Amino acid sequence: MQNISNESPVSNVSNVFNGYSQNFDTSNSHNLKLNVEEIEKIPDYLVWTILNLIFFTVLSIPGLIFCIKTRDAKNSRQYSSALEMSKKCLISNVIATIIGIIILSIAVLAAIFYY
Repeated sequence: MQNISNESPVSNVSNVFNGYSQNFDTSNSHNLKLNVEEIEKIPDYLVWTILNLIFFTVLSIPGLIFCIKTRDAKNSRQYSSALEMSKKCLISNVIATIIGIIILSIAVLAAIFYY
């Protein structure tokens, strides 16, 4: 009589590859789609960074760096890293905008009172 085992063919294949097996469970595919959608929703503030770069050149360099790192993390599907870089980009853009507006206001007031 032939001995029939209850093992699946996938487990036999994983034995061939010395324990390196893939999880073929597709029940988590819905969670994967949600994670991809959540990652894509993380803002990278590119437009704001470009506007800061145009008006307040030196002050927006950290925002540009964090914007690029946010996009890299989003492309590599690293949710926590993308979220962290997005927050840093937001903070650096807020600081650059506030300081830039203050400097621009002082320059305009100095020009008005000087002439």
